[in-house]
Amino acid sequence: MDLYQATSCPQQRARNVVERSMYSKVSVVASLATVTGLLQGANPKFNHAFHRDLVARTTVATICQTRAKRVVVQHDTLMHAHAMICSDNRHGFLCAVHSIPPAIHTTASESVLPRANVRNSGIVAVESLLLPGVVDIVYVLHMTFPPSMAPAVCDKVMVQRLSSLRHIAAFATPVGLRWLNAFLPR
Repeated sequence: MDLYQATSCPQQRARNVVERSMYSKVSVVASLATVTGLLQGANPKFNHAFHRDLVARTTVATICQTRAKRVVVQHDTLMHAHAMICSDNRHGFLCAVHSIPPAIHTTASESVLPRANVRNSGIVAVESLLLPGVVDIVYVLHMTFPPSMAPAVCDKVMVQRLSSLRHIAAFATPVGLRWLNAFLPR
């Protein structure tokens, strides 16, 4: 897995956030259908492994609490997934990700304290141009953080999210090839 970091830039002072960008890419020996199925949520074990670091629930404040009801705020992320065809006729899959502000949606039993917002990010999986049976996957991540967070903490959050690509390789690669790779020198 290759990891790349772009520069961070303070956004408009009115928004009072710092934006950081990174991307990661990996190539896996698998079919596009297998990778697409994983990204669409077909495998519960993969879903848990891939999205594990996104689930960090913390109660920010309790607005109303009785034995029967508790009103809280939650932070969500929108995902839009579509198949695509490149200009050179390679097939691919695109999954775009964007955060929803905490104040605009539904009831939930627990609240989430967002440590960052995801903007204009996503995963692109495309059949390799040079190697048949290989899928190239790129994860682009743009996040906004509060200015009080240290740059090292911001990087840790982003690298943790980007390194979830390793789970695609682990779940998409055929079992026989995984067995063979276990014996090959690294």
